[in-house]
Amino acid sequence: TTTPVEARPVQAVPIDLDASGSGAAGGRITEFVLAGGARIRPDDPDYDPPNRAQEVVSARSEHSRLTANPDGTFTADVSPGRLNYQARDGTWQPLDLSLGADEQGYRVKGHDRDIVFSATLDGSTLVTMGTDKAMVAIRALGYDGAAEKSGEALVDRAAAGHDAVSFQASDYGVEFRAILDDASASRTYRFALDPGGLAVAIADDGRSIRLTRTQSSPTQGEIIEELGSISAPILFDADGVVAPDDAVTVAIAPL
Repeated sequence: TTTPVEARPVQAVPIDLDASGSGAAGGRITEFVLAGGARIRPDDPDYDPPNRAQEVVSARSEHSRLTANPDGTFTADVSPGRLNYQARDGTWQPLDLSLGADEQGYRVKGHDRDIVFSATLDGSTLVTMGTDKAMVAIRALGYDGAAEKSGEALVDRAAAGHDAVSFQASDYGVEFRAILDDASASRTYRFALDPGGLAVAIADDGRSIRLTRTQSSPTQGEIIEELGSISAPILFDADGVVAPDDAVTVAIAPL
């Protein structure tokens, strides 16, 4: 349900196609569908490139996008993070982590998780997220004011005992960030998790949290399915150096 805060660069990779339609992309290319619905055949000697760069929507994958350029070349955008998600109809759609106004607060516009943020940090539910398999909710404890929307994040600049904290969507779920401006800032952050019927446990690394569901199979017995996780936190110092793993601890406690 969450991912660590980290840079997710997108790398542009030129792809040269030969006359057969084969190239660095791998395999034979017969026909592409562009964003506007037009169909192109790069292996056709009479191939006429588009007048402007257009995404090849039929070549989308979870971590890459392909663009047809006016000069006849193609460029692949490749990212370690997700660029697209698979919709219910099987098509790949671009992730859109921007927030749209919702009667409950703010809803993430384009995602395969249903993610809704509350507009307040008053101890009520901060965010709900999930799929048709499970839905979880998180409350932030120790905050008592309205969150300020800054860009595509919700920010509380006057959190009780904390410096600025923010919450925003990520390619896999939700991220929490905190900036500790001085040594007097609180060193403890507490959240109430409603797992929606899932089992919650510290993972083998001692720092991340697994959310699982157990099902019974006549042939395989009990099957434990991991439906979500809370990744191990990452701490950076003022120079951007990553702190040792034991600099941050994670614990689960009943309310």
